[in-house]
Amino acid sequence: MSRYPDFHSALIPALWLVQNELGYVPPRAMEELAEIFKIPPGHVESVLSFYTMLHSKPVGKHLLQVCRSVSCMLNGSDELVAEIEKYLGIKVGQTTQDGVFTLLTVECLGACGGAPVIQMDYDYHENMSWEKIKGLIESIRDGTPR
Repeated sequence: MSRYPDFHSALIPALWLVQNELGYVPPRAMEELAEIFKIPPGHVESVLSFYTMLHSKPVGKHLLQVCRSVSCMLNGSDELVAEIEKYLGIKVGQTTQDGVFTLLTVECLGACGGAPVIQMDYDYHENMSWEKIKGLIESIRDGTPR
């Protein structure tokens, strides 16, 4: 907190630290951060829910996020989501039974020129097709480089 002119600016890094330790930010951690930062718990929750890189519930080892912005939707992201759901046997917001994949949709990944776009963990993949996504999923399952 001492690294920031306004100590409240340390909230996002603090949330990130909790998530790196626990895999997500549980309610008790939100309450503790609210106490530390002397802010309402609702404020912590609103910051947590705003950023797609922060999670309030456990996610799989690999996070697959599909952009649902207008550009991506017009280029087939809805169809890609349906194929992923069918292939992995989960719905958006769910994690595979083996805990490997969580599927989410996000408002915008900011790469409209490469629509449809997905983010697998921290890597962006543009101009995606079902074949490319399936290959990416299989490479993760097989442990081969992406």
